[in-house]
Amino acid sequence: MNFRLTAILLGVVALALLGMLAFLFLSPDKAMPDLALETLAGVKADEIDTVEIKRTRPKAETLIFTREKGGPWTVREPEARLDQASVNDLVRDLLAARPTTHPDLTDDPKPLGLEKPSIEVTLRTGADRSATLRIGNTTLGGARAATFVATGSDPARPFAVATTSLSALFKDGATVEGEAWKHAKDLADFRAKALFGMGGTSLTDAKALKLKRGKASLSLTKDATGAWVFAEPAGLGDADVNGDSAANSAVFTGVRPLLLYLAGLQVSSPADFLEDVSKADEKKFGLDPDDPAVVRIDFTPPKGPTEILYVGRKVDEKAVPTVYYAKRLGDSAVVKVRTDQIDVLAKTIADPDALRNRDLLSDGDRENVDAIDLTVGKATVSLRKVVRGKQKEWVLLGGTGEPPVANPRAVDDLVKALARPRVIVTFPPPPFDAAFAPAEVKCVVTAWANGLDAGGKPDAKPKGKPIVLTFGKTDGDRVFVKKESGGRTAVGTVPAPLLAAVAKSRFDFLDPKIPSFATNSIVRLAYNKGSVQIELEKDDKPNAEFPLGKWAWTKPDGLKGKTADAMKVRALLAVAATLSPGKVVAENPTEADWKRFGLDPKAGPRLKVAVTPKAEKELVYEFGTETADKAYVYARHTDGTLVYTIPRVVYDRFQTEDLAAESAVPKREVAPAPRPHK
Repeated sequence: MNFRLTAILLGVVALALLGMLAFLFLSPDKAMPDLALETLAGVKADEIDTVEIKRTRPKAETLIFTREKGGPWTVREPEARLDQASVNDLVRDLLAARPTTHPDLTDDPKPLGLEKPSIEVTLRTGADRSATLRIGNTTLGGARAATFVATGSDPARPFAVATTSLSALFKDGATVEGEAWKHAKDLADFRAKALFGMGGTSLTDAKALKLKRGKASLSLTKDATGAWVFAEPAGLGDADVNGDSAANSAVFTGVRPLLLYLAGLQVSSPADFLEDVSKADEKKFGLDPDDPAVVRIDFTPPKGPTEILYVGRKVDEKAVPTVYYAKRLGDSAVVKVRTDQIDVLAKTIADPDALRNRDLLSDGDRENVDAIDLTVGKATVSLRKVVRGKQKEWVLLGGTGEPPVANPRAVDDLVKALARPRVIVTFPPPPFDAAFAPAEVKCVVTAWANGLDAGGKPDAKPKGKPIVLTFGKTDGDRVFVKKESGGRTAVGTVPAPLLAAVAKSRFDFLDPKIPSFATNSIVRLAYNKGSVQIELEKDDKPNAEFPLGKWAWTKPDGLKGKTADAMKVRALLAVAATLSPGKVVAENPTEADWKRFGLDPKAGPRLKVAVTPKAEKELVYEFGTETADKAYVYARHTDGTLVYTIPRVVYDRFQTEDLAAESAVPKREVAPAPRPHK
């Protein structure tokens, strides 16, 4: 055979091989479909409305999961709540499963466990489209493990799929090789482990909650404003939402912690679901609804029916954490639940007082309160939070002219005092008439949250229902307070110092707005020491000798032209620049008031301080007589009519400060240092 003929033969063989490869890769393989459930190709997981799982071993049973469009998965029989994610994962796995090669795959279904498969799963969408997957044996091998399957439409054609692609069908951690029933999930594996929260509803979004044990009952509802209110026992008013984080675990003190606890109640594993429990066994487990020791929990979600759970006896007295038998109404299984809080729940039912709202103003009210009327005796202070310029500020109604800006710190202190968390100490039993008799009422606070329209007039009547707080009789270190809010009334006692923080007058909220200045901007200082007038002026050109500028006297005549100590002058100016008032004592003083305060314009004040900033108008401060306690003097600035108190040390400083550049104390002569010995 010559080389030419050999080359021709090799070429023919190569072409044949290429043709075979092209056939293998490009032509469809009748024995290897693209999808395990080929007849549902293109169907999306959320379009499947029925899942049917038939088992033949260890006993014949059928599970049928159904759902309405957009609704949760439910099971027809037996009654059970399903874990929505587990069913959805199963649907996605089956729709995505793809055949694979495996060395044990044959055309004979018998050795593959497919002659009489122990598991069949059917998916349906609508009434006329479905597909069934018959599940045979499973091999071991980790990620390379395979499960042999066939379709209901062609049961004689076996193929293999990766076991990992059917993980939602098999129990977690399953390692059994062989027939599918040995490691396929049963109903307990598809059950919802959480004992509350149908359809994924957050428990904190509940609209009602009822707890009952024996004759004791505790019922809470959420009103239209989102507040939790006691329906039972009657007359307890609002419930506390957040509770006391510092409280011990003897009882629940807040609705949110209680709901979060219930949200965490769940079954630990499928083995903790006890199926086919008789009524006699339920009684033995302490789950008879009429058993006085059973704890009944009714949870009502925002939508849908109320969910009811019974918690019975302990499974094991020595188990840590404690394990209890429990059962949901409408569920066929009794469960074992691990929790150490059932005794705490029972104590809360027996003593619901711990759940009562102990706030006068909630956090939300504190942030949104924009109108306050504060009545002490016959005088009412009206505070309103309005927009001025680009920001909101509190103003005081009443008086003459434009409502003045209120002292922001004073208003903030008032709101903080009222919004102090859990400030109510006790809820004494009625009657309360004597505690709020007219002679006992010390103060009434009426507060509106979001009561003013944006851009509205300050004196407009606030809208909505206010919170009314009436402070009544003082009893030792406590004060009775009545809270009226949302059509409900609660009476409690608060620490006595709170009354002092709340019972304020109009003067307490007036802002003196004492003008301040930068000390280095002042070029003239004038004040009096008794009848002696002191005036100093500054040469505002610093030099090496006077780095702060040169201050010199212009009055009195005996000091005229002499240099003052610039540091001392600057320190005295700082006293005037940082005046801190004690309280306002008059808003529009009468002639008699001016005389009483020692600020009579005709007689002149005891001390008058004038400072002149460079290129600006003069600022004048006047100081009058002492207050009764001698700790303050009355004062004012001439830009306003308010009279306020200033610590007396300010007045004394101007009367005693020596601004001389040289000390009046004679210098001590210093002996010359001895010469060193040669």
